[in-house]
Amino acid sequence: MNNLQNFNNLYLNLAQGAYPETPKQFPVEKLNSREQYILKSGQSLQFNFSSDAITDNGQTIPGGQPLPNDGIVYLQPDVQLKAIPVQDGVTIQKGLLTDQMAGFNAYFLTDTAELNAETRNTYLTIRGSDGSFNILDPINWNDWLGSNLVFTLGDKQVPPNKNV
Repeated sequence: MNNLQNFNNLYLNLAQGAYPETPKQFPVEKLNSREQYILKSGQSLQFNFSSDAITDNGQTIPGGQPLPNDGIVYLQPDVQLKAIPVQDGVTIQKGLLTDQMAGFNAYFLTDTAELNAETRNTYLTIRGSDGSFNILDPINWNDWLGSNLVFTLGDKQVPPNKNV
């Protein structure tokens, strides 16, 4: 059983890494400029879940043991990611793994720096809604008005959930 006090469960690590405000996070908008540059240049970014992490409040979370590939995974870049202008000076991120307007964020990770014949494990982590129940907070408008309302009242397909 994992109580989130360590990084001993790789799948749980990957799931919580998709969300902001976690000790080791994937969201590209939260990465520092060097890490963003690495991803934009088409390179992967290494995350090591066997090492300790320090939280914002100074708490140390011990690194995980034992983990597949010694706890190292590589966040692969979204090669289709582009900044799309939506109004004067405002852009949104859109790509294969990201649709900022729809609130969709997915992260593709591997156990090797490059996806190739040596890769043995791949992981897809999808981040759900970041919102709360406060309809007055603009951060929630896309979830409540763009997705939930359409689905709830009209029994219509939610935009990020396309039929294959």
